[in-house]
This record gives sequence, structure tokens and C-alpha cells, in this order.
Amino acid sequence: MRTDLQDIHLITGIILAGGRATRMQGRDKGLIELYKQPLIQHVITRIQPQVGKIRINANRNLDDYRQFGFPVFSDANQDFQGPLSGMLQGLRQLKPQHSGSERSGWIVCVPCDAPLLPPDLVARFCQSLGENDYLAVADDGKWMQPTFCMLHCSLADSLEQYIADGGRKTADWLHQENAVRVDFSDQQAAFANINSDEDLQRYRERKQA
Repeated sequence: MRTDLQDIHLITGIILAGGRATRMQGRDKGLIELYKQPLIQHVITRIQPQVGKIRINANRNLDDYRQFGFPVFSDANQDFQGPLSGMLQGLRQLKPQHSGSERSGWIVCVPCDAPLLPPDLVARFCQSLGENDYLAVADDGKWMQPTFCMLHCSLADSLEQYIADGGRKTADWLHQENAVRVDFSDQQAAFANINSDEDLQRYRERKQA
């Protein structure tokens, strides 16, 4: 484990809630109710014990998101460029902690629509990162899960350039930066997210069963 990851209080959790949600008829997914709570509240409950602080990335309904008690920030560009844009702004949020040109600090990104995310997500990321590693991503044993990742803020310039060059695919940037793939094959169900009304109904039926 990297020496700068021995204290989880130095890690910031970024909840990505800035998408269009086109498969949900444009409804703001983080605010859709599941089991009498907004989806994002389920995510907060899961990620909060794993990090030192939380910030929410949202591009609409900002006042609603502020009601959860955490700082809310939007993408720099308001044309919904995808999760990478939220990740970049999350990294930029760490700038006040820097002195001069020195950079330190980590963020863990998770989507707002994965209510069962692993309770040991951050712990496994930390254990998998060596002293020369700056980026980790979850792998469920079948697929890489690009929006579940942990990254060092020294990658901000690389990410900004990738987006400026027209890059939008999170997985491609992760490959470019040699992300460490962290095995979560024993928790595949933890990465099931809610992308449609059908997904939402399946979750509700699971609770009733």
C-alpha cells in the first residue's frame, strides 16, 4: 500500500450524479426513490464510512442535492460530457489543499445509481495500489467498472487534456493511465446500477421477496 493511503480521512469520495439519465426519460437518477430513500442516499450510506469526506457532482437540481449536507459542484462544461468531466472537477476540488506546485490527495468516484456498492471498495483499492500507482478501477470478474475508481490528483492535467482532445470514454482513459484493476469478482452484484425503470422495478421486487 502507498504510504499516503494509510489514513482514509485524506480520501475524498465523489458521488457522480451529473448525467442525463436518458434511459430514465431524463429524470435525475440520484433523486429517484428506492425503498423510501433517494438513490443517492443509499450510495452515501455505503461510501461515507470508507472516506474522510464526500462531495457530490451534479449538473441540475443542485439545491436538492445540497439537502444531503455535502458540498455540491458541477462540471466545468455544462453540455453533459460524461463521468470523466465529473471526475476532473472532483480532482480540481482538491486544489485548495495544495501548497505551491505540490500535489497530494486522492478521490474515490462512485455513481449515484449503485445502491449496493461494496462496503470494502476503498480498502481494496488502497491495498492494491503500490508506491508508483496512481489509479485503480474495480473489476467484477467479468467487466471493468470504470465509474468505480480511485485516482490521485496528479492525474488532473492528463484527464483535462484527454477531455480537451475529445476523449469521452472513461475506460479508454483508464487504460491510457495504466489503471490497476482490482478484483471484486466475489461481489459482482454490488456493481448493479439502475439505468432504467425495469432496473428500478427489479430492485423493488428484490426487497419484497
